[in-house]
Amino acid sequence: MGRNVKDAKANLRNLTTKEEQLFQNMSQEVKRLEVQLRTSIEERSESIEQTLKDLAKAKDAINAGLNSARKNFERLKRILGKSKADEKASKAVRDVAKKLGEVRNTYLQFRRRAEEALNKPPTSVDMVEEFVQNVIRTASVWEDEARSIEGGFASSVDFSMPAEFAALESLVKGGGYEVLLAGSDRDPEAVKEFNDELEVLMNPEEKDED
Repeated sequence: MGRNVKDAKANLRNLTTKEEQLFQNMSQEVKRLEVQLRTSIEERSESIEQTLKDLAKAKDAINAGLNSARKNFERLKRILGKSKADEKASKAVRDVAKKLGEVRNTYLQFRRRAEEALNKPPTSVDMVEEFVQNVIRTASVWEDEARSIEGGFASSVDFSMPAEFAALESLVKGGGYEVLLAGSDRDPEAVKEFNDELEVLMNPEEKDED
């Protein structure tokens, strides 16, 4: 196995290791950000769920209390329809009104708590946006690592012409063979023609492009 092949294989193995490390870094970082996002959203959901359940329970209790107050008020109406109003009747109406005021305050307090919980930042949307921004910031590091790998491919093999080629080409051009092989009369035109032929033979791509 030649030296260039050995060097190329060694460089490519190193790049393969870098690629695998890049994949692991990406996977681990995305997993970390995913776990962070999941935890944040779940904690927020649990907090909101409890607040909303409290609001629902409060509404159930309020409805039960209002039904009881309504029955009492309906009974009072029937009594007032049969007899004159007295102090007890006035107090009963005030009690119902007071009950309504208490219910309103209680409900508004629970509703305010629920609204605050729903609007308290960061919301789930904020959390997802932050997740995306974190991924974008981290991706810049991944891109740098990928560029390093791409650069490694370009330098894995020496793209320059082998030094031996230049040495041999110099011998062919500078050995004076064109004079010896141009013929016994060493005609300048024959010498030039032979040199041109050598040049074409050593640079076939240039001929193809012409």
